[in-house]
Amino acid sequence: MSRRRVWALAGACALLLAGVQYLFAETLAAAAWATPRYSYARNYISDLGVTGCGMLFHGRLICSPRHAWMNGAFSVEGMLFLLGGLCLARVVPRPWRTVAPMLGLVHGAGMLLVGTFNGSQAALGDGTLRYHAAGAAAAIAAGNIAAIAAGWVAWRMGARPWMAAVSAALGGFGLISAGLLLGAADVVPAGMAERGAVYTIMTWEILLGIAVIRAAPGKAGGMDGIRRDSAAR
Repeated sequence: MSRRRVWALAGACALLLAGVQYLFAETLAAAAWATPRYSYARNYISDLGVTGCGMLFHGRLICSPRHAWMNGAFSVEGMLFLLGGLCLARVVPRPWRTVAPMLGLVHGAGMLLVGTFNGSQAALGDGTLRYHAAGAAAAIAAGNIAAIAAGWVAWRMGARPWMAAVSAALGGFGLISAGLLLGAADVVPAGMAERGAVYTIMTWEILLGIAVIRAAPGKAGGMDGIRRDSAAR
């Protein structure tokens, strides 16, 4: 097995694990939320990471018994995203070998901020809500831009057309959803818009991870295609 194949597999596994563990932790945290029931349409994802119970924040009653799971998932996703970017940077054309780690760093740092600082009334009072908001904005922007960039790179490297198209479409939809979250919260439920901006990243991580793992050496658009294209640059 070539070193490029090893780097690609390592990056793919990191991204796949990042998306899967995040969605798993969110599902478990939401299931533990009982009073009132957690709403995927109205509640923000970060409500699941608030450490206090019984407080109101922007009209939402917050109580997440499994907040530690969610905050851990935020941080783990960010670190695995960065690791995936660093590994996959070893197999892409040279102009993108700097872009991938940079996007991974911005997204990873943003997720660490989200996992460290809660989005709550207490955070609003002590001034740490700004760090949570900045982290969320950075993570959403960098993650969706990474998906769009990956679509372009996949197309240039001769990958299957569906992977390039799906990557770009997911990233574009994620950025549009982020815009709706910021500017049309009275039209689209906040939780729904936020998930449109975040789930695109998780879906892209999982799909890209699976696609790279399944890419067979010597197959058109597989790892040999990656090797030839990146070596030519």
